[in-house]
Amino acid sequence: MIALDLSSLAKTDSVETLETFLQEHLRPVKPDPDFIQDLHRRLNNPPPVWVEHRRGAQVYLVVIFGLLSGVCLFWLIRRVRRMFSS
Repeated sequence: MIALDLSSLAKTDSVETLETFLQEHLRPVKPDPDFIQDLHRRLNNPPPVWVEHRRGAQVYLVVIFGLLSGVCLFWLIRRVRRMFSS
């Protein structure tokens, strides 16, 4: 890994100066053709995406049923306690 010191370039330098600096300090890379073909295939033919939709009505019914069951159970326990305490 080559660490480049770009601080030596002044902020007012042109793009050409930056390109010259990079050409002097970096070597060209020849990518693997198999990698390029695979990347091209994956970018042009992305896999299908399946979006799962919530079933809002079913979720609400389950929550309401659970709450009503809890309220009924609470009411039943209080009623049984009152019957035995009196």
